[in-house]
Amino acid sequence: MTAFGDLFLRDKSGRVHFLDLMAGEFKPVAESQEEFDQLCDDREHRRNWFVGFLFTGVCKKLGELSSGQCYSCKKPLSLGGQLELENFERTDLQVHYSVLGQLHEQTRHLPVGTKIDKIQFEPL
Repeated sequence: MTAFGDLFLRDKSGRVHFLDLMAGEFKPVAESQEEFDQLCDDREHRRNWFVGFLFTGVCKKLGELSSGQCYSCKKPLSLGGQLELENFERTDLQVHYSVLGQLHEQTRHLPVGTKIDKIQFEPL
């Protein structure tokens, strides 16, 4: 798990996938753990996956995370939020996964730029 709540998941075949909660994408990243480890040595992959360019500033501004927390966008990227310090807060992981999961499920078939005037969330 990244500090922003995104997940790396390994399937039964050993392939590694990236669940990017901020962007609402699930994509394969490596055919094996060994390949994933090698890709993590690449600066560009680390920058994309772990958002290191933002992590230091967010951590400095909001403080370190407690167990069961991540840094989450106040205004999700899919609703026009930006990757900037002011858009982040420390959030409970269950709330983060529930809210973004529901948001992405409700909006995934909409064309880019669709105006959204109402979103409803189910309680945890």
